[in-house]
This record gives sequence, structure tokens and C-alpha cells, in this order.
Amino acid sequence: FHFIPFAVDYDFWKSKENIKKEHILFVGNDTNREFEKVVQIAKILKDQKFIFVTKHFRIRKIKVDLQNVDIIDGSWGNQKISDSELKELYLSSKLVLIPLKDSNQPSGQSVTLQSMSCGTPVMISKTKGFWDPESFSHLENIYFIENNSTDNWIRSINDLYDDDNLLNKISNNGLETIKIRYTLKKFNKDIENIISS
Repeated sequence: FHFIPFAVDYDFWKSKENIKKEHILFVGNDTNREFEKVVQIAKILKDQKFIFVTKHFRIRKIKVDLQNVDIIDGSWGNQKISDSELKELYLSSKLVLIPLKDSNQPSGQSVTLQSMSCGTPVMISKTKGFWDPESFSHLENIYFIENNSTDNWIRSINDLYDDDNLLNKISNNGLETIKIRYTLKKFNKDIENIISS
């Protein structure tokens, strides 16, 4: 058996310079996401602009209630949002949130890697199923939430959102993590090495 980490096409999902970062982004549909929590966060942080990319019914029904939230109906396999459009959302976001239920099942991996590749820091619940704990360090290349309470999410978002130095540090280190460990080029090379050995 050989393990090769999930990869992203860095040439596509790469960062761009001088893009205005002006909202907080949530992307996802799987059952390990904490949809109610992300709604509560947006309700409390009324002065922040949020974009939710999801088709989940719990999110869809809040559309008329929250003026600070834009909801885009999106999921794997539908054509309502293209990869290029999703990339633009990552690029224009100051922060990506991934609140998760604690589970042994990995969740949020593709969103995390795409966001990091675009240079946008990720704030994610630290779960038992986090896919590669050796490659990620809190406040270095990612922001882990260990106490998954809504209050702690709010405090953490407030602390990080206005700390440009820390945001830039996590962004830059995240990009380096992608380039070293998670590119499609590296994935293909690892496959070649296995086949030729």
C-alpha cells in the first residue's frame, strides 16, 4: 500500500496579487459541516460580509433573514458555479471558515487546499479525522478551532480578521505548504515513482 496526499491543481488555483479581500467565505455541503454554526456566526457578526456556497437546506432557508449574507447555490456536479467563479470567491475572501462536527471522517480537505492555494487563510475545526496533522500547524499555515463553541469561533474570527500580520503569515505559509506537499505535479511524480519502483 502507498499513501499519496490529495492534491490540487496549483497552476489553476494559484494566488493573484492586489485583489481586494472583503468578505468571509463558507463552502460546503457534506453532512460533517456545522451548518447551524456558520449561520449563528453570521447572525452575530452582522457587520461582516459573508458568502455561503452551498445547496444545503438549512442554509438556503435563511436567505431572507440575513442581510450580510449572500448565498450561492453550489455543489459538486452542478453547473451553477464554475471552478473559475469559485476561485474568484476564494481570491476575494479575507478568510474561509470550515466549522465541522467532530468525526473520524476527513472533511473540508478540498476547500482547505483550494483556499490555501489561492492565498486565503483557513479557519477550521480541529477534528479527530483531520487528514494530515503533521503538515499543518495552528497559527502557522492554518487556524485550528479546538473548542468548537460558537463563542470561540466569534472570538477567533474577531482576533484574526483585523490582524493583517497574522493573516499574511498564515497565507504565505499556507501557499508554501501547498507548493511543497499538495500540487498535482507532485502527485503525478509520486505516482510515477510508485509505478517505476
